Amino acid sequence: MEPSTRRIRLDASPPDGPWMAFAVAPYCLMLGALPFWVKYFTYPDYPALGPALLVLLSLGLSFGAMGLVKLWFSAWLQGTRLAVQVFRTHRCDLASANVSVIQVRHLRSLCPALVAVDSDTEQRVVVKLRRDLSLIPNPQLLALAAAIEHGDRSVPAAEQAQRVADGLRSLADNPLRDIL
Repeated sequence: MEPSTRRIRLDASPPDGPWMAFAVAPYCLMLGALPFWVKYFTYPDYPALGPALLVLLSLGLSFGAMGLVKLWFSAWLQGTRLAVQVFRTHRCDLASANVSVIQVRHLRSLCPALVAVDSDTEQRVVVKLRRDLSLIPNPQLLALAAAIEHGDRSVPAAEQAQRVADGLRSLADNPLRDIL
């Protein structure tokens, strides 16, 4: 199957990583600022108002940071080129990359993730094959498999790429895949 040259947006979840610090930072600031707020922003009639405002502010900042990460994250496949963007864009040509599938943490469980290491630049691109509570849609899994199979590789890398592509196809063909 020939990979499509049009841009295919992948419905993947953002990877875990340093961006989580942006979501956790307001909580740390809240804990550090709590004594200051209690001392200077307590009102005689409403003694809990100052700390309550601090908690609400930190929760708003945390959810806002997580929302920005969701907005800034995107992954797409154009031809055989895979691109993942979280603050900056990482690109890899799946036709010539060393590919593998690993298990990564997603919410409270493990999920499969495609790892591609570009043979020229050694840049590593990771895409979770899960969005929220289900795997990414079948056409996207099949497009990834087609892009992986398209290139010419040496014998051990070609065998590994074929295994990964076959695994993606079997994942797309499995009707119970969201339960597993």
